[in-house]
Amino acid sequence: MLAYEKFQFGSISNRFWKYGIITAFIVACFVSWRKKLNRVREYERKPPSLTVEILEMYVQKLSEMPADERFRPLTNWDVFLHVKLVLNEPDRLLLDDYRLTATLYGNEFQVVWWTGDLGNYGLTTLTTKIKGESSLIAGYRVTELAKDVQRRNNPVEGWLHFKALRLIEDDMPKVIYRLYCSAGSWSTYAEITGDKNSLSTEKYFQKLPKEQTHGRGTNA
Repeated sequence: MLAYEKFQFGSISNRFWKYGIITAFIVACFVSWRKKLNRVREYERKPPSLTVEILEMYVQKLSEMPADERFRPLTNWDVFLHVKLVLNEPDRLLLDDYRLTATLYGNEFQVVWWTGDLGNYGLTTLTTKIKGESSLIAGYRVTELAKDVQRRNNPVEGWLHFKALRLIEDDMPKVIYRLYCSAGSWSTYAEITGDKNSLSTEKYFQKLPKEQTHGRGTNA
């Protein structure tokens, strides 16, 4: 009888924990949904005021797609943006998303936000020849632009990494990039043209060796 009671108690306890975890997860999802809904309604009632400025842009060739002699080759590109946000209203703004569009002659091309990988890259700012083919390369890591703008009139800076797909190299200076910052149904944007590319032989992004990708980044 005692063994049977212990077994039954254990069975009930396991069931209790199982359903308790499921219930807690459902409640947490509901609370998160309600908070987001309230935030959306608040932004609809009183739209935020956010100043967005693109300080720098680096557009680098990622990979070239094979093409026959009749067509110019299409190329995929890395797009790195150095962005500054200044919140005017309200006291705090939690952004949902960053989105970049690339437009050429009225046609919009596919751009993907490559979030979470900026720790794998470094911005090279100086390359010095030492001897023969050896060079000393110096630069710094960058950090991703935060979504949570926590104080009014306090500039927030950071970087965003996108991949622009299937663009022709000769057309890149004519491309218009538009960065959207959105919260709920509200959004604002900043524009920059392809001829503002800061890429040079001295300044460019490159992937860091694996042993250097775990350090702390710094705001640029």
